[in-house]
Amino acid sequence: MTAQHPGPEPVWTAGAVARRIGVAPSTLRSWSRRHGLTATGHREGAHRRYTEHDLAVLQAVRRLVGEGVPVAVAAGIARATAERPAPAPAQEAAPPRRPITQALVRGALRLDADAVLGALTSALAADGVTPVWERSCVPALRSVGRRAGADEACIGVEHLLSWCLTTALHRHSARYGSRDAPSPRVLLGCTDGERHQLGLDALHAALAERGVAATAFGASLPTAAVVAAAQARPTDVAVLWSQTPRTGRPGVLRELLPLAGTVLAAGPGWSGTRLPAGVVPVTSLGGALDAVLAARPLAVAGG
Repeated sequence: MTAQHPGPEPVWTAGAVARRIGVAPSTLRSWSRRHGLTATGHREGAHRRYTEHDLAVLQAVRRLVGEGVPVAVAAGIARATAERPAPAPAQEAAPPRRPITQALVRGALRLDADAVLGALTSALAADGVTPVWERSCVPALRSVGRRAGADEACIGVEHLLSWCLTTALHRHSARYGSRDAPSPRVLLGCTDGERHQLGLDALHAALAERGVAATAFGASLPTAAVVAAAQARPTDVAVLWSQTPRTGRPGVLRELLPLAGTVLAAGPGWSGTRLPAGVVPVTSLGGALDAVLAARPLAVAGG
């Protein structure tokens, strides 16, 4: 929207775009005026006509805003994501496979770790982390979690599935090295007392696929340790995961703000918490991935 993008001529009117993304025309005008989210090549006094690229950026902004991301931050993420060229596939991309939710649940119920790991390994290699996590892993965890909540005998099933997911995601991460081009310096950790780290494992693996080697600290990281880690090395993005409201305490986010370029509050535990100004809430793996990849590296003195 600020750069010129070759492609089809502008065809979308402002009213059509507003209807397509589900906002009022006045909201679209406000985004244009305050955040530069206007039509490519628009001239003052002329009717706005949006390209397909413009529409894609605005749809991304609308999705992020719906997840609680401030408009100014959402605009930056959407632009950076749209500008980033998609990696060229080594061969013609195959259509996404069907979710493996039932295979994961059946294998876990049989306590067959090999079957669960085999299904996960194949799916991750074929489809990548984000679709497998969102379409298969999360539904499988919910299904097994409901069983464990109703019957203590199934708690072992839940633990086995969690172990298999962690193992498969770590193995998948290890397949990828850091890219040569500069990438964000990322810190991943769970809040103090939070022992559910699968969401962070998924983000770590998704970043590895894109050549971003994040520093992961895992479960229950005390506030003092988070702050010390951010002080020890320049941190472009700090991601703190909270699964439950009990562990979603905003004080640690406030302490990180002066130490990291971007601070992300990830996970459902932050829901309903008043976050410090400047902290970006993310509620999905895709949203967290976009926010990390859109982060601009901090200037490092002497670097």
